[in-house]
Amino acid sequence: MGKPWGRLGPLAVLLLVWALAGCSLTSRVPLPLPRLGATTAAPGDGLTRFYGQRLAWANCGGGFQCATLRVPLDYAHPQRAQIGIAVVRHPAGDAAHRLGSLVLNPGGPGGSGVDYARATDVVSAPVLACYDIVGFDPRGVARSAPVSCVDDRQMDTFVASDPDPQTAAEQDQ
Repeated sequence: MGKPWGRLGPLAVLLLVWALAGCSLTSRVPLPLPRLGATTAAPGDGLTRFYGQRLAWANCGGGFQCATLRVPLDYAHPQRAQIGIAVVRHPAGDAAHRLGSLVLNPGGPGGSGVDYARATDVVSAPVLACYDIVGFDPRGVARSAPVSCVDDRQMDTFVASDPDPQTAAEQDQ
């Protein structure tokens, strides 16, 4: 059996390279910028106090400052229990030319944003000069409040259950 693309294969590659040659990582494409002060939605009842909080930053070594952000345990019921989220920042080295904050997230699940932000090789020196570097540990990760969804008995039952349920009874379990 012959090649499915025949003589079109090299031509298709050439056309793709030609099309991509017009793209550049440094091209200047005007992007719509948000209006300062504009909001997409007003905080719901009971959430305003969380959006307006000021963090109490404390020195935690290595040029970093640490704080705890308070958030509702359940956003549907913000008046109930709160938990703490660990936050770290490294202030911009050149305060006179500071451009803003850069929030880092290592991905997950389970990655510590505090540890990631504190890693020395995550961002370059020019970025460290112009931006506050910020990281946080999501709920249930490292320094933030733990998450407990089940008790020990429920966890034992879950671990003992069939990981590949085939019957309706197994699925119900």
